[in-house]
Amino acid sequence: EVLQLEQHSIANINPRPFTQDLDRLSIPSKTLEYLASGSLTISVKNTELEKNFKSLAIWAKSGEAMDLYNAIDQALKMDKDERKNMVEKAKTTATIDKINNKPYFFIYPPHITNIPFQ
Repeated sequence: EVLQLEQHSIANINPRPFTQDLDRLSIPSKTLEYLASGSLTISVKNTELEKNFKSLAIWAKSGEAMDLYNAIDQALKMDKDERKNMVEKAKTTATIDKINNKPYFFIYPPHITNIPFQ
């Protein structure tokens, strides 16, 4: 049920806290899940994920309300075709790309990821 909600949302938002230590020590798996969902992803920045997904998600500077507001506002102002292209590339990259020379785990089986973007 949660996966279906992610797949059919306008955007999935990961409003996580940001600290230098957290950024250096963790890769947020929920953001990877959102990137592979087939919906637009908005997340607080993460250095490792931004290396691979810089233009494939909307990155908030922090988890502060104004930074999240600005990221959501950016998402709402996106052209439909621009959003569609971003989402399709993110979904493909999140399921087959590599990070730190290790394969990403497959979050959704192929029969779920082939749901067309609306």
